[in-house]
Amino acid sequence: MSWKPAEKNGCYLVISAYRLCIENIVNNTHLRKPGCQSSIWKLKVPSKVKNLIWRVYKDCFPTHVKLNSRGISCLHECVTCNDPYKDSYNIFFHFGKAIEVWQTTNIWHMMELSLNQFDNVLDIIFNLLYQVSATQA
Repeated sequence: MSWKPAEKNGCYLVISAYRLCIENIVNNTHLRKPGCQSSIWKLKVPSKVKNLIWRVYKDCFPTHVKLNSRGISCLHECVTCNDPYKDSYNIFFHFGKAIEVWQTTNIWHMMELSLNQFDNVLDIIFNLLYQVSATQA
């Protein structure tokens, strides 16, 4: 395997090796959505919002479900609402405090439309971003 495709200038970097390994060893095609990665960083929102969306995109948000699947023991119920199944979908769209935030930002009506159209967090978030950017244009 050549390092040349990893870097345009031909210089070896550790990140180059990581990218090659991820692309050639791990099947991550299910995580790719055309245009999503670059569009996250082009958003005109605070960096912490971009970071949160990136974590949702990469499915590395540390939910109870994700932590338990990785062998990290944590409470089985949410300490706030006692929900036994806390994943990203529940945290962002069914958790009472999250719904309050969506309502406070006056985009809950758009969120409800997205919830009716899509069944995963990433599609819902990107649809919402598309709707918000369309209203700002």
